[in-house]
Order: sequence, then structure tokens, then C-alpha cells
Amino acid sequence: MKKCLYTVEETNRLLKEGKKLIIAGSHNYLRLLEQGGWIGGSAYYCFAEGKGIESREFLFVQEIPPYCKEIEIKCYDINSLENIYLDMFDNGFCIILIPFESKTHFKYPVEVINYPLFATKPLLGWISGIPLDNEKNLKAIVYDGWSKQEYYDGAVVMHVKLPDNKLADVKVCNVFEAAGKYELEFNEEGFNIEKVSVNGKEQNFIEFIKEKNIDIRFPLVGTLSNATPTIVSFKEINEKEKKVKLYAPVYKGIKYDLAKQEESYYDMLIKNIQIEDNFILPNLCVLHFVYAELQKKHTDKIPNAPATFGEIAHILVNQTLAYLSIYDV
Repeated sequence: MKKCLYTVEETNRLLKEGKKLIIAGSHNYLRLLEQGGWIGGSAYYCFAEGKGIESREFLFVQEIPPYCKEIEIKCYDINSLENIYLDMFDNGFCIILIPFESKTHFKYPVEVINYPLFATKPLLGWISGIPLDNEKNLKAIVYDGWSKQEYYDGAVVMHVKLPDNKLADVKVCNVFEAAGKYELEFNEEGFNIEKVSVNGKEQNFIEFIKEKNIDIRFPLVGTLSNATPTIVSFKEINEKEKKVKLYAPVYKGIKYDLAKQEESYYDMLIKNIQIEDNFILPNLCVLHFVYAELQKKHTDKIPNAPATFGEIAHILVNQTLAYLSIYDV
């Protein structure tokens, strides 16, 4: 497998060589990087060298293909982000990084489907994260390498121009199969949900989960009108607020189902994970990392990828592997 874990010194050498990079790593290590053509986000876990790794001592580095000669790094606040598709190259793609539990994290996924030119050009990215124990109460950050500026909110985006003989497409590897038991609809959009319509009958979401003994390691699965899969993970059952908290939003007008529950999460993941040969810049959900216990396993089925707090494939999805495919034309 191609090298992906680098020291700060090695990464700075790549930047001095003019490499264009997407970098995941600890808060402290990102702050030690030199100015250059890179963007980054806090991320403490990855899949590399055939196994899950807690990567506090290294940076996970992905290189933009050398045939991409032109990039532009832009930073968006919560209001200007609606222009992201308008700002993209006519033939190219962009990588977007957003901090976990920031205002933008909660606003972007709900509103992006109404952005001008939504999903007409390839947009990939991820949610930066924190250590799972978070003993130091860190907040997720994203980093603009041109200006050496870090952000706790907003989005840092690398717009990449492709040569005329290349095209890019966003891909999402969904390893889950719909159980086929329920038709779930929601009258409210967002991350915190109280009511659900189950086969046409409304009830409290928590009560439904308890009544059916749902294993919330397995997500909700649905499909947007443009065939984009939407996979939504459960964060917690909040009895006090009487709401189910999610890691991605549900949308009105979309029919969801529960994912089929499997006895072995790891076996399900390895059996169903698929990725095209011409892929670049994959990112893997940290919930796969945790639920499949990837730190205890070794496999060549999963590509080198940062384990992030949400995958962005136009919309925000969870428990997937998201990447770009590059085609010759």
C-alpha cells in the first residue's frame, strides 16, 4: 500500500516540493506545518497499513494528483458557503472540511440540497474530529495551509482544476442493506428528532426504537431524489429531551428504512465494502473504526483513509467510505 503516515518533518518536505495535500492529524501537529498548498483537519484515527491506527504520532497525508496543476483554497463562513458550487472550476472537484459540532456542521447538511447548482459538480470532504475520550476538551478544527489559519467554525475548501482529459465523480460505498420492514418518514429536518412516521403512523422515535429493540449501531438508510444515498447514524437516545440525536440530518419527503442488523459488524463491513480501482482521496467513518474494532483487525479490503466524524459526498452521510473516481475522457 502507498505510504500515507508521515512525520511533521516529512510532511513539510512534501510541501516545500510543492505538493498539494489534504492532511488529517492532531491539533498540535497541524500547527507545526509550514505554509503551502494544503488544507487539513483534526483527526486522530485512520486506517493504514492494513489496520486501524490511532494516529497521534503521525499525520495522515493524501496528495492531490500531480496532473492537477491548479488549486484554489477558500474559507467560507456559515453564510457564504452557499456559493461553493458556483466557485468550483468548470472541470474539477473540491474537498471540503468542516469542524465537528460547529454551527456550520449543523447548518450545511440541512441547507446544501438548496444551494445553487447542488450536486452538479464533484464535492467530497469530511468532518474533522476530536479524540474519542477527549480528556482535554478539545474542539475540532480545520486548517487553511495557505494562510496558516485555523478555524473552529466555517469550512475550508480546496478547489481543484482537472485537465481536459480527466473527469471526477463522487462515490459513496454503503455497506448496509435495508431491512425492508419499515417505511420511516420525518416531518422535521435536522439532527434531533422527536417523532417518526412508521408505515404511515406517527409515534415517538425513542419509543419505536425501544419497542422494536433496535441496535443503534446500524443506521437509517434512504435515497435522495437524485439517487444520492443518505445514511444517517444514531448518536444517542436522549431520554431527558425525549429525542433521538443523529450524526447527520434526516430530510422531509425522504423514505428511510432501518439497516439490516448483522451479528458481526466486522464481517458485514469486509463482505460489503467495495471501491473502484481509479479512486482517490477516500475517507472512512470513525464509527466503522469503532464498531468493527479495526484496531484489532488486519485486512487489505479497506483502503488507506482517515477515520472522520462524517463523510461529505455533497450531503453529509455516516458509516460509509466516500471517495472520488477519476476517469479518462
